Parts: sequence; structure tokens; C-alpha cells
Amino acid sequence: MNTERTLNEIECALAKYFDIRRNIIVCNVSWGLLNHEADMVVLSPSGYLTEIEIKRSISDLRADFKKEHDHSDKCLKYFYYCVPKALKDECEKLINDHCRYVTAIITYDEKLNLSIEPVHYSHSGRDFITAGRELGGRKLFLEEQLQIARLGSMRAWGLKNKQLENKNGSIELQSS
Repeated sequence: MNTERTLNEIECALAKYFDIRRNIIVCNVSWGLLNHEADMVVLSPSGYLTEIEIKRSISDLRADFKKEHDHSDKCLKYFYYCVPKALKDECEKLINDHCRYVTAIITYDEKLNLSIEPVHYSHSGRDFITAGRELGGRKLFLEEQLQIARLGSMRAWGLKNKQLENKNGSIELQSS
């Protein structure tokens, strides 16, 4: 069962969960820092970076494993997949088969209740559980932290501009 929730709704629930008053949270980071596109990044006050890859269906998750990158990056301290709660077991199996860089899985239901679930791995006859596992990413340099903040600011003003365009036709904010 795929979710009926939109990407925007899921992003807003995650931003609330990761506390937008405490952390810098930026969606759709495709350039400027990581070696791959990230659906969402969370920069902590201490300068560490978390990536969240949001999936709305099994096919969406399968497509992620066909990409050239594997979400590993020297800048990431934590990496989560965020998936519908109803698909958690099936998603966990795919993640177990294709990805070793997961801190845990964040699940959401149709009411956008979120919870963090451990990932159960089986390897060489042994079972492993990851929950809160750090990936060893380094603290971002101040310049990198500012780059994340800059990307977030650009997203916010881009959305405001889009709202103006939708309301007034073709008004667009211009930089000088």
C-alpha cells in the first residue's frame, strides 16, 4: 500500500520531528556539499549533518538502489530512510539487501505520526540491529554550515516567490 501523503506533508512532519527551532533543516539539497542529492538534511547546532531519504512507495525505494551513489558521504553522521509504516517490513528487507549505511528507519502513518525503527541485518549467519548507529561523519566546517543555511534560505525565498507568482500572475523577486 502506497501512502496518500504528499512529499510536502511528509517533509513538514519530519521538520517538526527534528525541531526546526533547534536545527537547520533543508529539503532537496542537490548541490553545494554532498556527493549526491538528498531529500532532506538536518544540520545540528553542534555542526553534524543528518540525511533523510523520503520514500512513498516500494517502487520509489527500489529506484533509489539503482542510482550510482549509495548515500555514503564523509559529511554525514546519520542517514535515515523515511518510509510508510505499512511498508516497513518490505522496505527493511530491501534496505538490508542493498544498503549498509542506514542509522535507522523512520516510519510514518497516514496521520503523519513518526517513529524511529531499528534496521535488522543478517550477515554470515549473524543478526545485527542498528538503531542510532553513527556513520562517522565529521563535523562540518563553518563554511559548510553556512552553505547549508544559504541553501535553506534560497529554498525559503524561492517558495515565497512561487506563492507571489501564483497569487499575482508573473511577479518575481529579482536579485540585484
